[in-house]
Amino acid sequence: MKGNNNIIIGLIVLVLGSILGLQWIFSKNAPNYNWDEQLVPNSEQPYGLKYFKELLNNDDQQIIDANKPLSETLSDSVSGTYLQVSSEIYVWGKDAEALLDWVEKGNTAFFSCEEAPWFLDSITGYSLDSAKYFYYNDSATISLSKLLDKDSNVNVYYNRYRNDTTSRNWNYITDSAYYWEIQFDGKIESLGRLLYGHNFFKIAHGKGNFYVHLEPILFSNYHLLTDDGFEYASNAISVIDTGTILWGKYHNSYHYDQEESGPSQSPLSVIFANPALRISWIVLLAGIVLFVLFKSKREQRVIPLIYYPENTSKAYASALGALYHRTGEPKFLASEMVTMFHNHNRKKYHIQFKIENKEFAQQLAKKAGVNQKLIEDILVLERRLVYSDLAKMSEIIPLYELLNTYYKASK
Repeated sequence: MKGNNNIIIGLIVLVLGSILGLQWIFSKNAPNYNWDEQLVPNSEQPYGLKYFKELLNNDDQQIIDANKPLSETLSDSVSGTYLQVSSEIYVWGKDAEALLDWVEKGNTAFFSCEEAPWFLDSITGYSLDSAKYFYYNDSATISLSKLLDKDSNVNVYYNRYRNDTTSRNWNYITDSAYYWEIQFDGKIESLGRLLYGHNFFKIAHGKGNFYVHLEPILFSNYHLLTDDGFEYASNAISVIDTGTILWGKYHNSYHYDQEESGPSQSPLSVIFANPALRISWIVLLAGIVLFVLFKSKREQRVIPLIYYPENTSKAYASALGALYHRTGEPKFLASEMVTMFHNHNRKKYHIQFKIENKEFAQQLAKKAGVNQKLIEDILVLERRLVYSDLAKMSEIIPLYELLNTYYKASK
């Protein structure tokens, strides 16, 4: 009997070893891609920044890594551009004051982060971060100002793998007059758009300028290896003056001040310094071990409670419609309706709407099996309601009726 147990154990070890060996061989030969948006400067991963750094590093510009706080890096003897490309930004206190003073003297700061630096609110007089919106989709149409590229209109996709349609949040500052009226005061200038808002803008400060870009992944290796992505990034960074570029690395993550953090020590060192706490810790660990040994298997499986799912779709639609109707502006409600219309056609019929495509109505009518005149009427109302400031709320009803007719008639 004992010999049979040894044979079974040996077979189990052999099978597990074979599985682990095959897995190691296949993983070694397969490309090791990391699709996390880490935005590491010298990384060759899809969302690394190696090629962007090479794009900046030319004969007219010198890149210096800024590994210390801005209050220690910036001075009157240093001039040029401070550049930071990261998901988040941690600049406040004396570092923010040092950067504001440095830019005011005629230097430049370029931030490409998923949020606008909060200290810029002191210049604009508005909370830019509270005006930030998200467009949740797997793709987005992004363009630059005609001052940077007169023909800029790039379709950016988030496909990590073939046929992958993973969606993400595309960031932009809302285009509503309430937040963007500061543009008319000369405090801010739009340099790039995403749908109905702005994702790239300039803020003048003294003799210098702040440039803020809300989509740092557009400067990653993944996008720079495409023709459109390379052209977009090249035109976007054309605002950076020649000279020294300070590549910000310190403010990509949070740093505790010495006064705030105190001497470095682990939580366990506090526990073991007190005899009573040390004994309590040992008793607690012993209790956990005993529980795992004797009570880890429950005597009876817990019977889960089954709740009927509550249908809140009607309440949500009613609340959303009332919210848009209360604003009195048909532009926002119409934009949501036509966005759902184009997403429906793209997912069901694989037709991507483009303004320059004159045959879109004919192609969609053929695939959906509806009258071409119906689609043309929808597009006419879209242009009138979404892109015109003369639209009226009463014109939303004809658009709703046309869309409802299309959804019922399409195959």
